[in-house]
Amino acid sequence: VLELGCGIGRFTRNLANDAAKVFAVDFMKICIDKNDESVGQVYKNVEYIWRDVTELSLPNEQFDFVFSNWLLMYLDDIETQDLAHKMVEWTKPGGYIFFRESCQGGASGDKPRTGLYIYIYINVYICVY
Repeated sequence: VLELGCGIGRFTRNLANDAAKVFAVDFMKICIDKNDESVGQVYKNVEYIWRDVTELSLPNEQFDFVFSNWLLMYLDDIETQDLAHKMVEWTKPGGYIFFRESCQGGASGDKPRTGLYIYIYINVYICVY
């Protein structure tokens, strides 16, 4: 399993419980460390990669499952397209890609936000993938 934007481990624990190996990626070292404290110390099948996903380079067709949660909304359109292409390349034939996002026009995408969020319409994700 490849988990992109693993954060402090909200989903890493569940993935590690069911997978033989999880590669958990995040660009914030403090999140990697917190994740390792709460998940990695219990599940020895988690390997952490401290890197920006937009700069991540991995071998093709290595993962049965590529997972991300609330990651793409922090990327611009070009970064999202490039990462989507990489996610497809990294996934084994017959594997799965799962991403969960807040979308413009959706329940949380309609609420005013401050920060660096980019809420994209769902149709854009459909076209990208």
